[in-house]
Amino acid sequence: MSGGGSLAQAGLGLFCVIALILGLAWLARRAGFGGAARAGRPGALRIVDNAMLSARQRLVVVEVDDTRLVLGVSAGEIRTLHVLRTATTNTGGTT
Repeated sequence: MSGGGSLAQAGLGLFCVIALILGLAWLARRAGFGGAARAGRPGALRIVDNAMLSARQRLVVVEVDDTRLVLGVSAGEIRTLHVLRTATTNTGGTT
């Protein structure tokens, strides 16, 4: 086999391997193995809202189970600023 033929064969083999990897990744996401599949499960982490305070700081409201956390996020740390109960966990009160 000539040098050009073996180079073309190696290139075709590399293309097939990359196509196979991408196809398996797509199939795994469709089957529910990706990170987005967690959003529908009970107890999953869900970002409710966020707001940029500055170039390096933002405020994020995250829901875990029936609890909402208000988080301060900066380049070096994440702080819990407040813990909120969602409407489903409130035990009533005056209207």
